[in-house]
Amino acid sequence: MDGDPSAWLAGTSLAARAPRARRRLRALGWAALAALLAGELALRALGLHRPVLYEATAYGYRAAPNQDLFRLGNHIEYNSYGMRSSPVAARPAMGVVRVLCLGDSVTNGGAITDQELTYPAQLERLLREHLGAAEVLNASAPGWATDNERGWLRENGAFGSAVVVLTISTHDLFQPMVPSEIVGHHPAYPRTPPVLAWENLVTHYLWPWLTEQVGVEDPGAGAFVPSLEAAARSVGNILAMARRSRADGARFLVMFLDQAGPEESDNLTMAAKRMLFAALRDSGIPFASLRDASERYGRGALFRDNVHPSTFGNRVIAEVLDEKLRTQPLRTSWP
Repeated sequence: MDGDPSAWLAGTSLAARAPRARRRLRALGWAALAALLAGELALRALGLHRPVLYEATAYGYRAAPNQDLFRLGNHIEYNSYGMRSSPVAARPAMGVVRVLCLGDSVTNGGAITDQELTYPAQLERLLREHLGAAEVLNASAPGWATDNERGWLRENGAFGSAVVVLTISTHDLFQPMVPSEIVGHHPAYPRTPPVLAWENLVTHYLWPWLTEQVGVEDPGAGAFVPSLEAAARSVGNILAMARRSRADGARFLVMFLDQAGPEESDNLTMAAKRMLFAALRDSGIPFASLRDASERYGRGALFRDNVHPSTFGNRVIAEVLDEKLRTQPLRTSWP
């Protein structure tokens, strides 16, 4: 044989190794594809292929109507009015006491709170124990400011409720309105579902976490500059909601949640709170808080972070509201 035998042997060895390398690459490709598929199925089991969808409105945004889904193991349902409630009629049936809870992510509960564990759902069960027939509606959306809530009530009215409960936290006194542009542009407020659950995982959770985008899930937790002017606007919104509720034949009640942190040492925050409570007293608007419960159980038991209640905290809010509502005569029918 002509030529160098060693070169021929090396060529033969390389030729033999090439098919093996291609087979390994194909095996790795199939393994990667199988892993991605398994991951997609696992993420779909968590509901990441079906996030809550939102739509733009004249008052900013709301959850799109008629959604019923499970996400992160929790049931989430929005009725035809975009409320996180079961389907309801525009007016309550005779003999039914209806309460409308209006608020932001505290009232809504978000994806990490099962429908039945939100405080409006728990309040409904408590009211039924001593009233027999009661409905509690949950008109809320994560991130809403008092401007958004006022707009919702102005457009929709009180739905024949005997009482409208507005739940706000300290930071809500300073938060500006969240505009409709958030829908479809913010990862937590999609207009359409993702093609893959992987897409939702990356855009909603991983990328914001990797890039340290603080407050990306809830615009109410974002950075805004507190001022007495902003607080006066929020107080004005609250008083306007009280007037609209009364015009609809409903009582108006404020559930106020103090925010974690040294509020007592912040003169601006304390001045804003004094402004709010003075306005409520002057307007004859009753209010409730978790101050006594915080002293009894400790704030850590009631909240999972600075603002949002834990499962136990939702229960306590429902109990505080139930006790407050027991002191007021409630209309049980709609004329």
